[in-house]
Order: sequence, then structure tokens, then C-alpha cells
Amino acid sequence: MARPRHLVSLLLLPFALCVQACCCGAGSGGGTGEMLVSAAGRGDAQRVRELLDAGAPPHSSVWSSRGTRLGSTKSAVEAAVDSGVWEAVEPLLVDQGLKQDALRHAVQWANPDIIRRLVEKGAKFSPELAFAAYDRALRLVDRARSETLVKLLMELGIDPNATKEHYGDATHVPLMSFVIQGLAWHKEDGGASADGVFVSRWGPEVFILNARPRLDVQDSTGRTPLMEAAEHGAQDLVQLLLEHGADPALLDKDGRDAAFHASRWGHDAVVAMLKALPPRTSKPGP
Repeated sequence: MARPRHLVSLLLLPFALCVQACCCGAGSGGGTGEMLVSAAGRGDAQRVRELLDAGAPPHSSVWSSRGTRLGSTKSAVEAAVDSGVWEAVEPLLVDQGLKQDALRHAVQWANPDIIRRLVEKGAKFSPELAFAAYDRALRLVDRARSETLVKLLMELGIDPNATKEHYGDATHVPLMSFVIQGLAWHKEDGGASADGVFVSRWGPEVFILNARPRLDVQDSTGRTPLMEAAEHGAQDLVQLLLEHGADPALLDKDGRDAAFHASRWGHDAVVAMLKALPPRTSKPGP
């Protein structure tokens, strides 16, 4: 008798085969779809055009069992973006859906040239994708790449003050607060890990200098980026925000300022830094 885990695998097999069959292309058959994805992944623009002319569906995807137990799919347009060859990407952009898929993947790969060309072709940044694009840029280990991508996003008019819903609850977190919070949580590891793991240690500075986001932006609870930095005792981030004009007198919806948040968690050095500032008039949150 098969052990339970083998039984589960057997039960899932028809589902996996069904998904595989559905994802390997249509129209002229899975074979041409697979060839299209392969050519796109190689950046072979001539072969991509030949296969499309022969009837290969531009929405073709292939199934791969690598990486996860149930596997995953990769579309032709994703493979082309992976190759970094624009001439292989462009023929696949036959509708808005594929343009958006390509843009999301280009953001994931932090490829500024492909992003620019896709926007020129009509791909659009939603608020969620704008947030993701800046976040991705500030997670790059290479500071020069990070600055290049942030500058491009600003050139394209992408809002650096986007917000993101916080893990499905009613709180919406501004990008600036998210960046500060992310580095404050992981400041000892920031920039030391692979791309995409943590906000890089210089991420907030790159963001502030190149995107000019609103530093006193408040989330739905009234918290500011300065409050986030103060709560985590991140003196360097507190200093950075203050140097660029963050207001330490702002209050959250409970009437608490940045100094209170630092004091609450025992960060006396940050409290002293904030208390030494010239007094300002306290302002309530929104």
C-alpha cells in the first residue's frame, strides 16, 4: 500500500497534467508554443517572429517542474524579458495584457531599458506596480543600478508617494514609510544579502535624493517615516530624515510624536537627538 504522501501525489497528478496541457500553448499546438518560449528565452528575435508568423500563440507558456513540487509556468513574453533583448520582446506585445505582463516582469528583473520601451509601447503603471517598482529598485545591491532605476521611474512620471495595503488589513503604508521600516528592521543585514531580500542600507538616501518623496507623509494611523525610524532606534535614519526636512513635531492619531515612539522602546539616544532640536508647533495627524 502506498504511503499517504505518495497517495497525495497520485491524486494531484491528473491536476498537474491538466495544468501542463493548458499551459503549453494552443492554436497550432503545444510544440510551437514550447519552441516560441525557448526562442524568446534565448533572445532569438528572428526565430520568435518566424514562429509567430507560423501560428505560434503569443500567449504561449511552458510548464516546468523545477523549483517547486507542483512546478510553475513561464510565458513567452516573460522569457523574452528575461533575455533582455527588446527585439525578442516587441513582437509578442500583441495586446495590453501581454504588455502589462511584460512590464511586471521587467520590474521584477529591474531592467530599465525594457521598462522604458514597454511604457513607450503603452504599458501602464498601476499604483501597486509603482510601489513595487520603487521597492525593487531600493533592494538592489548595486547602488548605481538602484539610482538609475529610481531616476527612470521619476522621468516616466511614476509617483514616489504610492501606498500599499498592509498585509490585508485596513492600514495603507506610504512607500517612504515602508522603505524606512524595512531598513530599520534589517539594518544590520541591509545590502549584505542578495538582491531583493532587504532594503539596501543606502536605499532611503537614494530614494530621498532622487525621487524627492514627501518625508512627512502619514499612514492611515498617522505614523510618519520619522516615527518608524525612531521606534526602531535607527539613529542614522532619524538623522537622514531630519537633515532633509522631516518634522519631528508631527503627531499620530493618538497624539504621539517621534520622540514618544523612541522613548517607548527605550531608544534614549534617539530621544536625546529629537529633544535637542529647536521646538516646533505640534501638528495633529490627518
